[in-house]
Amino acid sequence: MASSRPAVPGRKSGMILVLVLVFTAVLILLAASMSGTARSQINMSRDEAESLRAEMASEAGLEYARRQLALDVDWSGTTGDGVLMSDGSRFTVAMKSSSMVGSATEAVLSVTGFSGAGVHRFASTVRVHPPTGGAYPYALLFLGQDFTMTDGMVYGDVLFADRAHRVNDWLFDPFGDGYYAESNGPSVDGVKKFVNTGVDGTVWKYREDLPEYQWLGSEALLDKNTNMPAWDLDDFSVPGPGKVILTNPHNVSSQIWKLEQLTYEDTVVINLLNNQTVTLTNCEFKGGLVVLCPEDYDVRSGSRNLVHLKKGTSIGGGTLGVAPHIGLIAPGGNLKNENNPNALTGLNMVNEIDQLRNCTIQGQMVIINGCKEASDCVITYDPTVLENLPPWFGFGSQIATTEVLSIAEDFD
Repeated sequence: MASSRPAVPGRKSGMILVLVLVFTAVLILLAASMSGTARSQINMSRDEAESLRAEMASEAGLEYARRQLALDVDWSGTTGDGVLMSDGSRFTVAMKSSSMVGSATEAVLSVTGFSGAGVHRFASTVRVHPPTGGAYPYALLFLGQDFTMTDGMVYGDVLFADRAHRVNDWLFDPFGDGYYAESNGPSVDGVKKFVNTGVDGTVWKYREDLPEYQWLGSEALLDKNTNMPAWDLDDFSVPGPGKVILTNPHNVSSQIWKLEQLTYEDTVVINLLNNQTVTLTNCEFKGGLVVLCPEDYDVRSGSRNLVHLKKGTSIGGGTLGVAPHIGLIAPGGNLKNENNPNALTGLNMVNEIDQLRNCTIQGQMVIINGCKEASDCVITYDPTVLENLPPWFGFGSQIATTEVLSIAEDFD
């Protein structure tokens, strides 16, 4: 009779313990492996994000370099740590070489973007074409959408940007550098009307599918975009010879600032908040009036404040301001007057005209956005104004144009 060996309890327990330990070890190894993989993926994602930001910073550096070269063909690149951007990335631009090719300059640049540990570098050849053209010889330069002039007269040429997107608008980048944005301007053609008003000169226009605008002078077609006047008003906010800076004692948006019976030989400079109004009653600003406008303001959004002329106010025509030929400069201003005669002399530029009556304008009138009604006004072109523009203004003649010829890897 066979006998059975009794089971040994300790042997089975030992095997189970070994299996548990082995399984636990495998889990630990798997967890460690997964943790390492996750950390690796996180690091890879972080590196990819930093590399992308570095690449974007380098692209911004190239655009920055193009604008600097357009302003100064002898620009030699950034200094120090370069230019810091709002997201913490930065870029540097180094000039590797510069040579003349005909009348143009070819600049070879090394552009590097940095973001954390990310670095992106490339070389680019940029051709800088010299400025062309000069001031526009127009008595009236209208760059907006809708225009109405009644019972008036223009002695000199007129330009109507009567096709959408035919104006190269003057804008400022985040660094405060001005540049032309091509083919901006009004988004629609708009309506231009001369009612019982003649132009003793030529009306330059883009549309040929409409009846003639006026009955006196000739009309001709344009085929190139029109540049908005370029301006830089920073110097006017700094006290100095030839200018007087007036401060509004009521620094609230709803307050009307009243200036009465003031006479200045110097150029008058004022700063208004959005939606503020300044009224000028019987004032004589012989050196001109400059109403400051923030560089980041979208002039195509309409006027941001009102300049209201009353009684016999006249602006411009003197010789003792910061420069001759400054009239009313208000890129963000809406111009309005009463029935009393007013006079503007020199280079005049406003955002809009609400209602202008019985006003005499000598020099040039530039309207950026719209003119609801100008009646019984006489505008006369003065070539000496455009031949001797104040140095803070131009019509593209001081701005070169650039084109990117090549982009390649840079291993230097």
